[in-house]
Amino acid sequence: MTDNTTQLTRLRTRMLATAYSNADVWTQRTAFLTDQAVAALARRDPTAAETLAASLLAPEILHDTQILGAAVEAGIDTSTWAERREKTRTYAREAYELPPQFDPATEAKRIWASLYDHYPQIAAALAVSLRQMPPTWHEELFTSSPHSPAAALRTVLVRSR
Repeated sequence: MTDNTTQLTRLRTRMLATAYSNADVWTQRTAFLTDQAVAALARRDPTAAETLAASLLAPEILHDTQILGAAVEAGIDTSTWAERREKTRTYAREAYELPPQFDPATEAKRIWASLYDHYPQIAAALAVSLRQMPPTWHEELFTSSPHSPAAALRTVLVRSR
């Protein structure tokens, strides 16, 4: 049996399936708009669209020179990209290199330090948000078992009413 599906159809199927099924709004929107751009190219130059689709579906590793070359050709200033990429990689390494067994207090300090270093505005907003929470926030948020001391206290208070 011969598969007559073109590379362009395969690519569009992947992009539209990603747009339809992805929970991340940015990924969803990017996949849909990229599909629309490829469809527009296909209407104008079907051969170029098929070539583009074949190159997109090829499992070839991209190199920095290819990406930066395309950015320069598009007139994009890439002077801050290396620093931004290194920050992203550092943040990802910190998140993925967690040991299987860890001390919650140590990890909380590490996560806070990482958040503060990489995203100081978010850290400040989080601190303000935590200060505004009611004094019982900890019990309300982390009491998940009916056998916990906070749940037992709440049961006694409800029965005494």
